[in-house]
Amino acid sequence: MKCICPSKNLPSTAIITPTAISNRNMYSDTDIAEKIQNHLHPDHVEVEDLSDGCGSKFKITVVSDKFDGKNSLACHRLVQGAIKEAMESIHAVTISTFTPQKWEEIVGKKPEKEAVEQLKKNEQS
Repeated sequence: MKCICPSKNLPSTAIITPTAISNRNMYSDTDIAEKIQNHLHPDHVEVEDLSDGCGSKFKITVVSDKFDGKNSLACHRLVQGAIKEAMESIHAVTISTFTPQKWEEIVGKKPEKEAVEQLKKNEQS
């Protein structure tokens, strides 16, 4: 199925009625990031719309200490809970979750929030 994006008048292989279009909530990458930020208060969040702005497919990366001691499934459920309302209209989502320590190992830098705190500590010394 192709992207259903009525605001861009993109072609679709599905039959869409005006009622179906008006009842479908559209979410942007910013909307999704704000929901995660407000719910989880992560150190770092990245949301990428992979559906050319249609809001139907997202790639989400979240770095939070709330993931400490939790398995992957539990971490994903935390993120899904944050975007529960949006999940009803999202066709596909890829979620990657990391603790700040794991993120630093992989990316080689501290998440933004932690880096700012470290700078403040260094300035006070």
